[in-house]
Amino acid sequence: MMEAGRMRARPELRLHEEMLLLALDDEKGTIKASNFKYGISAGLLGELVLEGRAELLRGSKPSKDRIVTANPKLLSDPLLDEVLRKIQDSKKERSPKDWVGSLSQMSGLRKRVGTVLVRRGVLRERNAPILLLIPWTFYPQLDPAPKRRLVERIREAVEGDGELDERTAIAVAVASATGILKPVLGKPLLRERKERIARITEEQALAAAVKKAVEEAAAAAAAAGS
Repeated sequence: MMEAGRMRARPELRLHEEMLLLALDDEKGTIKASNFKYGISAGLLGELVLEGRAELLRGSKPSKDRIVTANPKLLSDPLLDEVLRKIQDSKKERSPKDWVGSLSQMSGLRKRVGTVLVRRGVLRERNAPILLLIPWTFYPQLDPAPKRRLVERIREAVEGDGELDERTAIAVAVASATGILKPVLGKPLLRERKERIARITEEQALAAAVKKAVEEAAAAAAAAGS
């Protein structure tokens, strides 16, 4: 069993916000990673664990892992609080894979996270039709500093060999599993540091479970669509 995270100072960006920011094209505000919703949903779970609101119970194998409520106190964050209530109200304990798949289907997930980053001045909102008919909201970059710091942190984690904090390890694992890292760091670096990324994932209990959950949920969705 993994202990829930303790209360800590609020980070500059929450994990699910980091996943959206990494997945966005800076200038166009379009999504560059098709599995980005799984990254956001995994980030939500990871954030609740890091905040001590949810806990990952390890099973005899990854499929037996379960996410449960550790502390029902709300965080005054509408999206995180909604997810926490879903976990609390679930009639049975569910695996990270189940939650990643379920949360990725939440209505307006991209827009809800994007709107928060617009309010903070990180992104700007641009509305325009796609295919000349469908209204759509794009999220180009407004302030490049938060993403620059995030990418620098991720790059240092991948290029280095030292021990990482859990937040960074989860971010690397989830971004890698969803394909979000490719347009950010490039394929050559990912190939060169493949063993390092695998080691980061394996050394963090939550990161390993979430990475597996993202991969299985994405594979299940692909199989259903084929």
